[in-house]
Amino acid sequence: MLSHLLVCIPFLFPLQGDRAETKSGEILKGKVVTMKGGKLEFESSSAGKVTIPFGELKSLSTEKEIEVLLKDGTKRKYRFTEGANALSFDSIDAINHVEPNPLTGAVSLGLTRSRGNTERLSFALQGRTVYEMKNTRYTSYFEWLYAEDQEPVTNESFISQRRVSWDNQVDYSFTEHLYTYGRGTALGDKVSEIDYRYTLGAGLGYSVLKTDDHIVNFELGGSERWERKTNVESGKTFNIRLASNGDHNILKDSKAVWDIEYLPSVEDTGVYLINFNVGFAFKIWGDLLSTLTYSVNYDNTPAPGKKRTDQRIIWGLGISF
Repeated sequence: MLSHLLVCIPFLFPLQGDRAETKSGEILKGKVVTMKGGKLEFESSSAGKVTIPFGELKSLSTEKEIEVLLKDGTKRKYRFTEGANALSFDSIDAINHVEPNPLTGAVSLGLTRSRGNTERLSFALQGRTVYEMKNTRYTSYFEWLYAEDQEPVTNESFISQRRVSWDNQVDYSFTEHLYTYGRGTALGDKVSEIDYRYTLGAGLGYSVLKTDDHIVNFELGGSERWERKTNVESGKTFNIRLASNGDHNILKDSKAVWDIEYLPSVEDTGVYLINFNVGFAFKIWGDLLSTLTYSVNYDNTPAPGKKRTDQRIIWGLGISF
């Protein structure tokens, strides 16, 4: 009598949770997390979070209805049951799909105030935004640096730094790795005596590494540059652009971005620019983050009396969105 009761218990009280079985015979019990890119993420009670390619999945059963996005673009609620799957795995584009926010970015502010032997007030405002659609990605980076010092003898104040830059780039993807880009930048720098510098160009890019956590791109193109430096006649030049950039999730709550570009003039090979930037963002709590940026700008033909190389290290606090 007891043995018969034990046999009936699984039917009277079915096991809670979802169940996935692979073609190799492995059975996992737990909860379906999501499915994207042909891979199922499953939170197993015994093995933790595992990823199963749909091609290796034999059957799937769910305790409740879950949201399914089909490849034809339709969405529906569906409960998978063993042996009675009306939906073919090949017809499914995603499970529990959440549309990502197309606009992401961060804004940070750095502030320094010194009094006593050194009288100095400085600001650093930085912002980076990324807007992504199906085949298009728009990236914008803004930086404003300002510093005001005071002569210790005369107590007269003077502006020791004022730099404003704005870089914009639009990428359009042909394939998963190949894309074309259009790019425009603007710069004004009082200390380097750059009254203005504008560039406008286009080219091709290729992603040599592209995963959820790491992106590495190489770009080749051309750009027209217009600039005027203090006490130097304004002019323009056409440049070849060789560049590389990357975007990395290095830890759970931290991110690194970098870019480097080489811009030699076509008309005069002795005129060229090199720009390098690397930035880190560390989440402190919620959307609050700490940022650290290191930048190097090399101008082979600076304004008279100015150095070729400018370096900056900026720390700030900001928010992400």
